[in-house]
Amino acid sequence: MTDEEAITHKISVPDECNTYDEFWTLYRIRMLGERSTPLRYIFYSPPFTGYEDHLNIIKRAIRKKNFPIKIYGTFGVGKTTLVKIANDNRNILEISCNPALSEVPLYTLRNLLVAVFNYYPELVRKVQTDLNKEEADLINTLAQGLDIRMIGEEGAIYNVLHRSLSKIFTHKEILNNALIVIKGAQWLDNPTQKILRNLFVEEAELPFVFIWDEEKEISTKNYLAKWGFLHRIKGLSDKDAENFLTKISENAVSLPPQEEKVISGNPFFLKEAIFNKIYISSERVADKEDIFLQRFNKLDKRSKEVLYLLAMRDDYETVTKLQHCLNCPEIQLWDKLDNLLTYGLIKFVQGGHVNFVHRVIPYIVNKNLAGVKKKLVCDKLGKVLKEEMSYPREFYTFYLCNGLGNELNGAACMEFASILQKFELYSKSIYYLNKALTSELGTAEKTRIRTEIGKHFIKMGDFEKAEEVLEETAVISPESQKWEIFCTLGELHLLRGNLEKAHELFRKAELCLKSDVLKPAIDVDLARILIEKHKYKRAKSILERVVRKMSLQYPEILSEAYGYLSLVSALLGDIDDAEYYLKEMNIYCEKAGYKICNSDVLERIIDSLFEQGKLSMCEAMHLNLIKLTEQYGSIDSLSAQVLSYMDFLLKIGDMGRFEAAVEKYNQLFNLSDSPRMQCTYDITHARYLRYKGDYSEAYRLLKSSGSQAERHEFYDLLAKIYSILGELGLIEKDLQLAGDFIAKGLEIIKRIKYPAMSSLLHYYKAVLERERNDLVTAMEFAKVAQKEAMQSGTYHLLPLIYAEMAIISIMSGRRKRAINYINKARSNINPYKETVYYLYYLMENVDFHQKMEEISKAETFKKLLADLAEKRGILGLIK
Repeated sequence: MTDEEAITHKISVPDECNTYDEFWTLYRIRMLGERSTPLRYIFYSPPFTGYEDHLNIIKRAIRKKNFPIKIYGTFGVGKTTLVKIANDNRNILEISCNPALSEVPLYTLRNLLVAVFNYYPELVRKVQTDLNKEEADLINTLAQGLDIRMIGEEGAIYNVLHRSLSKIFTHKEILNNALIVIKGAQWLDNPTQKILRNLFVEEAELPFVFIWDEEKEISTKNYLAKWGFLHRIKGLSDKDAENFLTKISENAVSLPPQEEKVISGNPFFLKEAIFNKIYISSERVADKEDIFLQRFNKLDKRSKEVLYLLAMRDDYETVTKLQHCLNCPEIQLWDKLDNLLTYGLIKFVQGGHVNFVHRVIPYIVNKNLAGVKKKLVCDKLGKVLKEEMSYPREFYTFYLCNGLGNELNGAACMEFASILQKFELYSKSIYYLNKALTSELGTAEKTRIRTEIGKHFIKMGDFEKAEEVLEETAVISPESQKWEIFCTLGELHLLRGNLEKAHELFRKAELCLKSDVLKPAIDVDLARILIEKHKYKRAKSILERVVRKMSLQYPEILSEAYGYLSLVSALLGDIDDAEYYLKEMNIYCEKAGYKICNSDVLERIIDSLFEQGKLSMCEAMHLNLIKLTEQYGSIDSLSAQVLSYMDFLLKIGDMGRFEAAVEKYNQLFNLSDSPRMQCTYDITHARYLRYKGDYSEAYRLLKSSGSQAERHEFYDLLAKIYSILGELGLIEKDLQLAGDFIAKGLEIIKRIKYPAMSSLLHYYKAVLERERNDLVTAMEFAKVAQKEAMQSGTYHLLPLIYAEMAIISIMSGRRKRAINYINKARSNINPYKETVYYLYYLMENVDFHQKMEEISKAETFKKLLADLAEKRGILGLIK
């Protein structure tokens, strides 16, 4: 029997039936032996007596495009039906979320794209001509299942999908004529939520309706909680419920008062409770779910197996697919489907697909499917679907992950964890990696998994947990794998700034290597430590040896080595060498298959070139990095690159282009889920406001960011915030306030290693003490600031520090010392516009050689400097 023939199986569609729902309701009653029924409810749409207000509210929201519309209430209360009736002549695209698959990335988005492709094929073809090849390929393959090889760095898919989907969903055909209804939105997978949220940031009026089957309000943790129109639907009042029962049963059947109370005026469950009383069971129900559990319990074992398979699948299955999964004769399958149809659990929809009568059924089935039973179902599904070459691998790996614990299960857990990692779902990825450890895998494979878990904790910023996992792994791992663990631990300590510990671990890794092939990779790490210690010549010598000896079979290691060679050359002032090594790095990046290569190194190269006044080269590199990251990077990576470029514009004082960048990329920072990124953006924007003279707004923004930074323990950012707040206090001559913030910043610096910020804060402390006329203390802090700037390579602060030391010397009457500091300031001049302006004023408008005595006594000099600071915001120049 074909799927099409199934639609008319055993009974012809009578003339009085207008819809498939009507047909299958009549069918199931006749299968129970009731040839003529007094019930009118089979053809009765839920009455909206008592629902008129809800209906009008939803109609008005759709007409006024108050999208996204979010409707919540218990299962069966009439949410979807109300939306369909309230629909303003739009084409409805219904998507149901499955509770069993809420961990599978983008499973709902995939179904949504299939629906859009089927309903608007011409529109999709037209839009795809505007997409680049990578975007078009990703959209096409997503409709069939993810191919993560197409995705760039971790998190990049959010960026790529945001660009491509916005072109589809913002098309006027969708905006004006479609209504996309997402049912069971509480089961939306996290990545789909995130991508839809990003679309709403850009275009708030996308025609989406989200239906939550929950009584409580939407969690603020949900990505969609912030946007749109929210409305709750409750059950019918007692009077309306009584009218409803009278209309659907013609007074033939009634429910006990206690049962009516349990159902709480829910139209769907009232109707199904009546059906139960007549045909299924006269037992009382303790809650609404019992209505379907009574039917479920009457099923035989094989019928339940069919129901389990349907509940665990992601789409509405055809009879052919079900038969393939069950591996049973067609006639047996039809017997089981007849049982499910008879008890009102499933129905057929157009095209021969099997569907549940309501989405509460898979929810109830999943709640009752646990332990070995669930593992057996998942195992069967995973093995069958893996054989279907066209079936999405994120689904069959998910099923196998949750199947029986065997070698196949362990491999699936690792593969599914790698998929989750691409979506930056590190906690879930760790869960499945830990699950893989319980399967039948060898020691070497388990060591690799534990090492991967440690790397995940590093990416999550949980360094303590990462260190604990990696150190435990190092103890039990085979000798041949210890080198990778020690390298990962070395990376961890390098991130923490523990250079000596990092050096020790990299040396340990070197001793564990059985072959010299990978030794150059560890040499690169050792060179990185030397760079951090400012031993540039020695680092360059090691890196040059690496590129000479490293095999061409390892382009990823060569690209990293050339990147650091370019950086160390720039730091040594060898610009030609830096450019040459940069080109070599790009060549090997391409050979390694990287879309974006060594962005952190490139950022440091840019900083070094900036210090040397190579502004055009810096800007070209900034713009190129932004272009690459827009194509292949994650939203957070792009945000970081844009912020770096905006910081560059602030440094050179180009407020016009800074404002243009803010206008172009403003929405980008709303898409980032990183509290750190939001905090960094607020700091950058506050610096801009300071330069513009809007001190009160800058202060408000920094106070808010400071609270966030403290909550998330971003102590480096908190120190930066206190430094700018201290500067604002100095500008506005509120020395008490300035002193408090500078002191807080210095207190944080004692706990973390941040020499560049320490230098800046000590510089502010020197300015503060000078303003208080404590010139001896001011000079002491200025010297500390100068020493730390030299040690940390924060050379752009030196002109300001020397200029401050000159001012202190002038006020102390030390003419020769002042001239010496002025000459040092001149010799350390840099491209910071504020620094140049400051020193120009200091050196050209004041004749130190002829009027030193006059100046040292004049209050006007201090006033002019204060005016200059207020106008130009010259005090804080660290990014």
